[in-house]
Amino acid sequence: MYETKPEEAAQIQVKMDTLSQRMAALRGDIRMCKNILERSRGMAEKMESDFMPPMPEVKPSTMAPINLVLRFQNVQYAGALSATRAKHRVSHITAENNQELGMLVHTLCPAVNNGVIATFDGASAWTVTKTCYLTALHLEPGAMVQAPAGKALTMTVDGVETPIAPGHYFGNIVMTILE
Repeated sequence: MYETKPEEAAQIQVKMDTLSQRMAALRGDIRMCKNILERSRGMAEKMESDFMPPMPEVKPSTMAPINLVLRFQNVQYAGALSATRAKHRVSHITAENNQELGMLVHTLCPAVNNGVIATFDGASAWTVTKTCYLTALHLEPGAMVQAPAGKALTMTVDGVETPIAPGHYFGNIVMTILE
């Protein structure tokens, strides 16, 4: 049986405290996103950002889907709404580089097991700033989806080019910016 020396126990505790702080920060980020979305309800707000679910790559059979579900009400939004592939910046995390645990690089890509579902009411507009991948898109009459000035936008649903119009779209949705 191995006994932990006091100095090893102290090092382990410091590393556990660091991980606990990082997890608390991530929970805070999630709460902040929820607060931003709550504040945006019912008020005309111009938002410029990217919404991407920060889920690491997992095999589909290892967990139930966790979808990012966004409802825009009277919001003018410019940015990306997309599924991503999240990878750590380093290939192996050890006790020495444990600060890398929460450091991820996100690459926009089609959803594997965590969908992105977006709904825009008739008073909202989305300016798509980069190619995005969604699993459901709901556009109420009056909602606008557009490209930035000087660019064009196409939408494909399961590989079929589809006009961007009010309606409900499900599947592999790709919003592509054209120069």
